[in-house]
Amino acid sequence: MREFAGSYPLAARPTGQIRSFELVAAPADLPLIDGGRLKVWAYNGSVPGPTLRVRLGDTVRVRFQNQLPQATTVHWHGVRLPNAMDGVPYLTQPPVEPGQSFVYEFTPKDAGTFWFHPHLRSSEQVERGLYGVLIVEDAQPAPYARDLTWVLDDWLLDEGGGPGQERQIFAEFNTPHDLAHDGRWGNALTINGRTHQRLALRAGERVRLRLVNSANGRVFRLTEHLERLYESARSILPGATFTSDRRTRSKRWHFSAADLSCRSIGELSASQCMPGTSLRKPCSSWGPKRARNS
Repeated sequence: MREFAGSYPLAARPTGQIRSFELVAAPADLPLIDGGRLKVWAYNGSVPGPTLRVRLGDTVRVRFQNQLPQATTVHWHGVRLPNAMDGVPYLTQPPVEPGQSFVYEFTPKDAGTFWFHPHLRSSEQVERGLYGVLIVEDAQPAPYARDLTWVLDDWLLDEGGGPGQERQIFAEFNTPHDLAHDGRWGNALTINGRTHQRLALRAGERVRLRLVNSANGRVFRLTEHLERLYESARSILPGATFTSDRRTRSKRWHFSAADLSCRSIGELSASQCMPGTSLRKPCSSWGPKRARNS
């Protein structure tokens, strides 16, 4: 469209630098959500999966191995890349069957915060923990003291198998309740797979905080809490500054980047992700029993 002419580069500008990564999808047993052992599917044995960080102009080469009991693919969400690398099964590539591998290679056209996840049975595979972050830095990154990423998620857990047994991911996906509403809502909230995540800021520190929402149906609104942190700093020193740049790439998956430059000591905690919702206690109204009976 004419009004967007020149807004985005039409072609990638490779520098000749190739950044190679190994990515393995496999079942794992990890201490997530208040430290309890959770049976998940994970990239490289962690949830979230690895953060792949490259510079604008670098060529990304990912050798992907599928060690899951299901076929899968890797979709690079928000990245403008060749269609053959987009990870859409039966359309841009065959599914990667269990035990098989696939090489993804592309040069991003844009700097930014992106993420990757399956595009086959994604309503199940993402909910089991398969997602990671791709960061494409500007050719000349801005001077930040820290560049951090928070991956926000909610997990739908069952009631547990009995005394002493850990709660696990509710194993029914695409239930009538989910399909009749706006997706699968969880009863445990996490940042980077943990319920106790705090961001402490030092006086004079400039921090870039990248936010990725990997939840199936929940929308997180953190801007008001970041602004509250700014107001707290401003009440002590009027020179404190706060800027935010929000970009939404689809109706359900949201990307945000916030630059914090506070001239006082401030703190943002994981419990501020969802007003009135505890990260420790499940939201019973959205628990497995309701999903099961819908």
